[in-house]
Amino acid sequence: MELKDRVEQLERRVLELEREVRRLSRTPAGSGLPAGKNRGTEARPVPEAPPEPGISAAPARAAGTENAGGAPQRPVDWEHLIARVWLPRIFMFVLLIGLLWGFKAAADVGLLSPGVRCLMGFAAGAALVYAGFRQQRRERVLLSHVLLGGSISVFMLSTFAAHNLYGYFGAFPAFALNVLWVLAGLYFAWRLGSEALAVLASLAGVLAPFLVHSSEPSPVFLAAYDTVLFTAFLLFALKQRYPKLFYIMFGLQHLSFLLFPLLTDTGSEEMAAGVLAQHLILLAALLSGRPLLQHHAKILVTSFVITGIWFRAAFEPGVYEPALLAFAAGYAALSWLVLRPKQPESLPYGLTIASYALLAYLAAAIPGRTMPLALEAQGVLAFYLGVTVRSRLQQANGLIIYTLALLLAAGYLSGGMDSPWSLQTLTWLGTLVSLGVLRRLIVRHPEEASRSTAASVILYGMAGILLLFLADFTLAAAGDLPDQIQHLLVSLVWGLYAVAVLFAGIRTDRKQARLAGLCLLFLTLLKVIFLDLPTVALWVKAVLFIGLGAAGIGISRMFYGGGKKED
Repeated sequence: MELKDRVEQLERRVLELEREVRRLSRTPAGSGLPAGKNRGTEARPVPEAPPEPGISAAPARAAGTENAGGAPQRPVDWEHLIARVWLPRIFMFVLLIGLLWGFKAAADVGLLSPGVRCLMGFAAGAALVYAGFRQQRRERVLLSHVLLGGSISVFMLSTFAAHNLYGYFGAFPAFALNVLWVLAGLYFAWRLGSEALAVLASLAGVLAPFLVHSSEPSPVFLAAYDTVLFTAFLLFALKQRYPKLFYIMFGLQHLSFLLFPLLTDTGSEEMAAGVLAQHLILLAALLSGRPLLQHHAKILVTSFVITGIWFRAAFEPGVYEPALLAFAAGYAALSWLVLRPKQPESLPYGLTIASYALLAYLAAAIPGRTMPLALEAQGVLAFYLGVTVRSRLQQANGLIIYTLALLLAAGYLSGGMDSPWSLQTLTWLGTLVSLGVLRRLIVRHPEEASRSTAASVILYGMAGILLLFLADFTLAAAGDLPDQIQHLLVSLVWGLYAVAVLFAGIRTDRKQARLAGLCLLFLTLLKVIFLDLPTVALWVKAVLFIGLGAAGIGISRMFYGGGKKED
């Protein structure tokens, strides 16, 4: 009988007992007065249904939860939680330590030979297996899990002692025995329906190669073994629906890949290949249509990040950069051709991997001065894809990439423009155009009320960037003129810019544009007063103020409607 069937049978039995109690009772459920009894008569308690064999989590779930019949929540059974769940686990660990100390004490006084110690260890493991299944038959489920888990630990320790400490057999028999204990743990987990035993077996499987002494450890063998081990436990987790085993095995394999280069100072390339194999196995499991709950696609993104780090550390750019480009192209095609029509819930994660793979490739392959333009284009494209597929995650990815591009552009342009016709001019113009496209996408797809605010912020940002660009371009164009003339020309260009914005706001009847033009005009006036006037001659000051005054009066006249008189 499968675990799910046993759980359903137990739940049906509990519901039937509750309905029977309510039918026989003349008072509300839970009063304890059965039919035909007075209130002063003590009711006979209804016995609880005994737990089904192989069910370990049902008592813990029953405590503090509300059943389908609407019964009140039960208090947490601390006696059960402490005595049946944690007590055997803690004291099994204590027992193992005591056995180790006992063997050490007996060996120190010469009572036990090495061979006898190893045989007693294997016999103790077999005794724990027998005791575990015996307790299982007597429906002491949690205790049986602890005993069987302890048997795997005893077997592994005994094999380690016989091989590493006493040399009774070589590396291959020791490794084969460790694999046998791992398979036994996996069988126990399947037989008893226990995720905890499966997690213990996965830990034993990862440790198995490190418990074997070898004069020349093979990184290829470890990478291949860990790949097979991960595949087996992944299939087991998918079949049994064990998300904890899924997470833990994913982390344990990466720990194994990390430990080998640290201990042997070799094998980084082989470990990187193993990490890539793990990622492809996760992808194949996702595409098979059997992802593990909602966790699978998120783990796939994490696996890509780890794979990228491994490739960056282990390989030269000639391998690392093509691998990133292959990730970007492959996941872009996979997302659009497979995930979009068949698994739309996984589409944002596929696009996420494609976006950041392309980002990493551009960061590694594109020269630093042209990188802002490339990342701005990618950020806008990523945001457009997010809008097209209606994925907030992909839209956030696009904005993150675009924000990074703006920061790089600001750092590149902060040094000033070398000449009017340069890559810096192209970067200024590319930033303005990309911001305009981004704003257009937001305006055309207003999914939220905050989108209009974001569009306004982008518009004001474009106005400020254009103001800075005009100043930088003017200074670069007038580079051969004296500094005083250069600053005056900047003020003139800013004034013309303010007039153009005002005129556009009046023609299109947009109040925000008119206010922006007025602010630019006053900003130009402040620049003239505090920066330009102290350094110019008197006649230049006269010309400046006459020009600004006439411009201000003329602009004020533009705000009066034709033919209307002021009261």
